[in-house]
Amino acid sequence: MGLQYAFMQAVPHDYLISKGGWAGLDFESPLLQVASLIGLTYIGFLLIIDSVVSPSATGYSYLGASSRMLYAMSSEGQMPRYFAKINKKVNISRRSLLANFAICAVFLIFSENWAALMLIVTGFNIIGYMAAPISMGAIAPRTRIFGMIVFVLLTMLLNTIEVITNIHLSIILVVLMTIFGAFEYRRVGLRTLVILVLPFIIFVCIVSPIDHTYFEGLIGAIFYIIVTDKRYVAFCKKTANEQNLLVD
Repeated sequence: MGLQYAFMQAVPHDYLISKGGWAGLDFESPLLQVASLIGLTYIGFLLIIDSVVSPSATGYSYLGASSRMLYAMSSEGQMPRYFAKINKKVNISRRSLLANFAICAVFLIFSENWAALMLIVTGFNIIGYMAAPISMGAIAPRTRIFGMIVFVLLTMLLNTIEVITNIHLSIILVVLMTIFGAFEYRRVGLRTLVILVLPFIIFVCIVSPIDHTYFEGLIGAIFYIIVTDKRYVAFCKKTANEQNLLVD
């Protein structure tokens, strides 16, 4: 909010008049162009540097974290064991690192521009955050109502992303869930697998093509009630305990 306020105060009044008001602005890089307009060249230079350093640092962090996640899933038998091999010299799985790098490269190559790529990343981030309120409601049932509020708000946030982007997100998620299911099937069986993954697949497939904020919120509330229900949570815990016994 502070950044938005600073931006509104920094745009020269004469420039706004010549453009016919806020609706006439056509900034491709708002902060950089405003800095140039008011003569703060050094600020523009810092923004250019930051536009390279900040996304790069974030990208490296996510690349490392996702590689560890793929390694952990492989170690648990949820992904091919090929990715579970650790390089003793650097103590990481180079195979999982390269696999995640390849996935990142595919997204980068097939994105029309930076903005389109950021929409996909934003959508995945929102979906990733949805795990937190679900876990909260499942682990501490007394906080279930607060978790549902957060989950519904996150579901409604998905509506701020274009429908076509949401559809692409759903397709990617269904493909990834299918790959995941192919390995989990061997561990838990078809019936258990369907019960575990079907609610989420139905949720994303219903929400993605809809462009109605409140209806999406309603769908989110229904999904949250189902997956945090004590019977569903007990079933998930039972499945996890059985798998732990098999591993032991």
